[in-house]
Amino acid sequence: MNITKPLLLTLSLSLSACLSTGGSPIKNLNTPTIQSSSLDYLNSESFDNKLSNAMKRADAEIQVSVLNPFFPDNMPERIDAWLTVIKETDGKIETAPAESEKNIDIISIVINLYSVWTTLKDTIEYYLTYSPAKKYNATLLYRRNNEGKTIIEKVVFTYR
Repeated sequence: MNITKPLLLTLSLSLSACLSTGGSPIKNLNTPTIQSSSLDYLNSESFDNKLSNAMKRADAEIQVSVLNPFFPDNMPERIDAWLTVIKETDGKIETAPAESEKNIDIISIVINLYSVWTTLKDTIEYYLTYSPAKKYNATLLYRRNNEGKTIIEKVVFTYR
């Protein structure tokens, strides 16, 4: 009797049972969890491990706070390594203003709108106040003072 065939059959069935019940310790990375993570960036292996674990859990969003902000042309090597993998696997790397930058934009928009509003309001008030002068002529009545300089004594508006 050949014992190899029953042994192979038993082993195959056991392995297929593990696969069909989801016995794999690695979670499917195609289905993100609802969970979000927040990490502080540190130039350490510990940071890499925490970020890697959050990505293995397939967290929907992982926010990394940078304690020492950096210029885009002076990217820390650890961050650059993560972004390189994203880029090389056809992921998207985008830029967006930080919340504080958005607030500055909103404040600047509000200030500009206020400036436009006051200019418009002043123009309308000016027009409403001074537009009746379109129907009048003006005569400036003057005299010369003791020094011979001309001074206006009266303005007479006459309906046209």
